[in-house]
Amino acid sequence: MLICGIDESRRGPVLGVMVMCGAMIEESNLPKLIKLKPKDSKLLTREERE
Repeated sequence: MLICGIDESRRGPVLGVMVMCGAMIEESNLPKLIKLKPKDSKLLTREERE
């Protein structure tokens, strides 16, 4: 089974620039992804994101 996630980011007034991104992973690889400890970028500082 495939697991899919999508997200969007908007910059600018009203519906200015919009970027959308998606990722898919095989369910069997999910434990490997969890080991990487992905984080919500909103919880990171600008320096940590870059």
